[in-house]
Amino acid sequence: MVLIFSSYNKAMSFFMQPTNSFTGRAAILPMAMAVGGDVSGDGRFVIIRNLTHACIWQRADKEKLYNAFSNDYIQVALEIEPQGEAVCFDSKGEGFYTTSEKENQPIYYFENFDLANELVQ
Repeated sequence: MVLIFSSYNKAMSFFMQPTNSFTGRAAILPMAMAVGGDVSGDGRFVIIRNLTHACIWQRADKEKLYNAFSNDYIQVALEIEPQGEAVCFDSKGEGFYTTSEKENQPIYYFENFDLANELVQ
């Protein structure tokens, strides 16, 4: 599967290409300039980040990835990083890490996000 993000104005379009045929835009994300993303190990959460914040969506069991972007989400402000592009969930899906591409950069950990109580609607 190929995931393609395309930025126009202040929203990101999310495209999926599961085979050799282009399926078209699957979702519009509530951010511009997405630079990284991850799916938690258990598949319950999806995170996409840009340079200033991350958005986290919860997925229902067996829900298609692109459908998760239609769900409510939480937005988390990130630490300022020189070229912050990396994001990944921890092994338990209870928090996530970010870091920058530059040499000798700190790794930031964000824990205990409460998806049920912080959803943006």
